Amino acid sequence: MKNIETPYDFKFAFWSYDQFPGVLGARCLPPGKNKMVDEMVYVPSYGGYFKPLIVMEEDDGVALHNKLGALRLEFQNEMSKLQKKYNEKAKKLISFI
Repeated sequence: MKNIETPYDFKFAFWSYDQFPGVLGARCLPPGKNKMVDEMVYVPSYGGYFKPLIVMEEDDGVALHNKLGALRLEFQNEMSKLQKKYNEKAKKLISFI
């Protein structure tokens, strides 16, 4: 998809992140179209440069990003259930809370 403000075809990049699912992703300028080293991509929505694990076509990246978002939501729901379960167990052991 061409952006009106730039002559570039945007791509979609994923880079390492320390929380589940282990990556973040967003639209980016194609590698080599920025002022940083070629291994970095500029991500306008974050206003910064990132070293991508992968750069793909925008449509493919959006599709993967949406699937990962759904997986993250599922993970958060399951973790919430586990936290409730173990909080109840902990309260039984330490009733003074």
